[in-house]
This record gives sequence, structure tokens and C-alpha cells, in this order.
Amino acid sequence: MTPPTHIAHYQLLELIGRDGPIETWRARDSRLQRTVAVQILRRLPDTTQEAVDRFRRQAHVASLVTHPHICAVHNWGEEDGHPYVVRELLSGRRLDELLTEGPVTVDRALELATQLTGALCAVHRRGLVHGHVRPSHV
Repeated sequence: MTPPTHIAHYQLLELIGRDGPIETWRARDSRLQRTVAVQILRRLPDTTQEAVDRFRRQAHVASLVTHPHICAVHNWGEEDGHPYVVRELLSGRRLDELLTEGPVTVDRALELATQLTGALCAVHRRGLVHGHVRPSHV
């Protein structure tokens, strides 16, 4: 199957992650002329409507929280039967990648813990619970 080149007005440039049926692409927003991350829920033969609804709910909930250490949601939609979410494109490495290099210093661990707890406090202040806190999402 040929990878897609566009979804809506986003030019898909590079596949940067995959988590089950969700692909994350570095993309170019042709309207605002900026680089973003586009997450696409690939509809596979076994994709349920419940999975699609959960993907949309997660996008909505994520859009409710604004914090310097939480990836902002810019847009969401559906094209050719594939729901998508447009997010801020962040630079850096995920915590799981960082930890493969060995232990971090105490100062770095405290810095990361402070950032993570601040982000989770912002989520909880909105009355929400984050159900996927794991090193591959940090």
C-alpha cells in the first residue's frame, strides 16, 4: 500500500511514530505555513466504531488542557474515512528513548518529574485523568 501524501490541507512529510493503528506524521499545514504533527487513525478491517469514538474523544479532551509541557491540539477531522488529529510538533526525545542510554542524574530526574507533575496537575485541574502516562508518551 502506498503511503498517503496528504490528509485535508496537511502535506504528510515523514512517518515519525506508530502506536497500533495510530500513525504520527511530521506534516506541513499549507494554510498556516507551519510544521505540525498529524495523528491518523488507520481504519483496519477490525477497527470498531468504539475505537474511532475513543480517538475523537481523546482529541477533544486533549484540546481542553493548555500547559507548556502538554502537546497542544490544533485541529481534528476525518478524510477518506480516516479520523485525524493535528497537534503541535515537539522536538526532543521521549523518556523511553532517554532511558535506553542509562540512568539520568538526580537533577535531571527531578527536572523531568517536576515537568510531568505540572502537566498532570493541569490535566487534573480540568477534572480529567490521563490514562496513558508511560515513558513512550513523555
